[in-house]
Amino acid sequence: MRTLCSMLAAVLALVPGGLAADGGTGAAFLNLDAGADVIAQGGAAAARGGTAGAVFGNPGDLGWLWGTELTFGHAEHVQSVRHEHLAVARGFGRLAVALSVRSLTLGGMEERTVPSETPLSLFDATDLAPAVTVARVFGRRYAVGTSVKLVHQRVGADRATSFANDIGVSVVTGIAGLRAGAVLANWGSGVTFTDRSYPLPTRLRAGLGYALPGRPVTAAGDLVLPFHRPPFACLGAEAVVRRRLGLRAGYRGGSGGAGGLAGLTAGLGVKVRELDVDYAYASHGVLGAAHHVSLSFVPGRAGGRDERAIAAELQRRARITAETFYQRGLAQLQEDKPEEALGNFDLALVWDPGYHDAGRASAETRAKLDDRRAGQLLAEGLAHYRGGGLIDAIAEFGRVLEIKPGHQAARDWLTTASNALVQARAAGDTLRGIAAAQVDRHMQAGAALLSAKDYGGAIREWQQALALDPNHPAAAAAVADARALQQQAVAEELRQADRFAARGKWPSALARVDRALSHDPEHGDAQAKKREFDAAVRDLAARHAKLGIDLFQQGRYEQAVVELKLALALDPGNKPAAEHLAKAASQRAIGRRDDLNDLYLKGINAYTQEEYQQAIAYWQRVVEIDPGHTNARRNIERARQKLKIISQ
Repeated sequence: MRTLCSMLAAVLALVPGGLAADGGTGAAFLNLDAGADVIAQGGAAAARGGTAGAVFGNPGDLGWLWGTELTFGHAEHVQSVRHEHLAVARGFGRLAVALSVRSLTLGGMEERTVPSETPLSLFDATDLAPAVTVARVFGRRYAVGTSVKLVHQRVGADRATSFANDIGVSVVTGIAGLRAGAVLANWGSGVTFTDRSYPLPTRLRAGLGYALPGRPVTAAGDLVLPFHRPPFACLGAEAVVRRRLGLRAGYRGGSGGAGGLAGLTAGLGVKVRELDVDYAYASHGVLGAAHHVSLSFVPGRAGGRDERAIAAELQRRARITAETFYQRGLAQLQEDKPEEALGNFDLALVWDPGYHDAGRASAETRAKLDDRRAGQLLAEGLAHYRGGGLIDAIAEFGRVLEIKPGHQAARDWLTTASNALVQARAAGDTLRGIAAAQVDRHMQAGAALLSAKDYGGAIREWQQALALDPNHPAAAAAVADARALQQQAVAEELRQADRFAARGKWPSALARVDRALSHDPEHGDAQAKKREFDAAVRDLAARHAKLGIDLFQQGRYEQAVVELKLALALDPGNKPAAEHLAKAASQRAIGRRDDLNDLYLKGINAYTQEEYQQAIAYWQRVVEIDPGHTNARRNIERARQKLKIISQ
């Protein structure tokens, strides 16, 4: 058995310079910075945004990752210490996950128990820490992440295993370009070699990152508070030249008495399509220097465009737009304009579906409007009931339940009015027994259908009651009143259809005409408008088909697919759209991030123009490209709700 002194000497040798031992801790290799881009900027890693390398700095930053990224790094430290790290990460909308591993190796170490020229033996040492990281974005500005690490150390024949955990938070502040972050790293059970236990090198790190608006210049600074040694600071900056070359410099504190240029760092990075190549030089003063190289692979990033930067910029703009609509809605609430406010909250949520404040304001405003409308309809129903207008009362109580299905007062009054209708009898009525019961059932069924706006069904039920009892005055009056309500409903649907048609919203206009025909299938004006609007929808489908074909011929296959699918949704018999859709589906390439962003924004634009079917078509294609695109899925449901409201 090697002595404890030899093992401790090995552990100390594994972490050179100011990182050594952290005041008597074990697994000190966990404190080594990872990633040449980070190291070149002094190791400031608390607030850097969403990259796969965030798992080694602040797991909360991983929450901002878009798409997939793989990163690998190698470092040659002083005393021939080798440090490697590998991470693969994937961002799914507001959720990101990663698998990573880091290792430290040193060979050819000499074992001695007393001073001597010849060592007792040579041995090596290895440290290994595989980890799983999960991060999630909350609201519009916060992301939280955690890493669980298995820590394994081997010094010669001796081994030790432990678990460690990192918990980090990342914040996009209200100041343009400014991020903040904090992480509690390496807390968990200690490391035990032979008969002695060593605590993990737990530390708290907090910092800021700032991107100069409109300039390719960033700066970062961290304050590191180790639990077992004095605090120190990390500072760094980067300037990007022509979007491809990054020039970096920084300073890492905590180097102790290493002297010389200890703590100074520098480096550069180059972007080549989907690959980032980074180099860093870190001085350890009289102990020498360390050289770091990292490679990062970002699938789908073409032409040197940074997918993360594009996504982050779009997200930033979306949040600013959403904030504008939200504040406008709040102002309208103050002016007692809840309908207008609700529309602005809706637009805020389309731009940023995760905007919880807008979601809460929208739900509260919707509830207040529903309560107000339900109260008005209930009062109108009671007025009709007290005036003897049972049919109108039943219709109004039914409208209340359509808005608020759980409205108990409306349900009770509906039952009361329906019972009054059933119990109405002519003076001297002698109908008894089974016939009377059948009449009552028809009267009750008609009342239920009327409350559900099925005027035709209600009329048929009451006509059957009249067939059994031709002298039933309530049934005859009910048929007449229901026909009047039926014609009012048809007229209102046709007015709404004409309003949509005047704005060129042909699918919505047609939906209103179909609703009118559901009330009265034989209505002549509705049938005529049906033929007119059917032709207009086919013309609209032809325009979408032509646009899709033009996009196909330009090689813009993703947008062509959306337009052609929309054409077929409007007119399944459009043969040119079907033929070119098959061609586009066979020729288009895998959807890229810039395709996805363009389609997503087109969906928002269509939604704001009340073109809900078109918005759905764009967002469905987004989901086909990226099944984890949560915002697109949420907006599809929002647009479908709008279509449902139009068709009701």
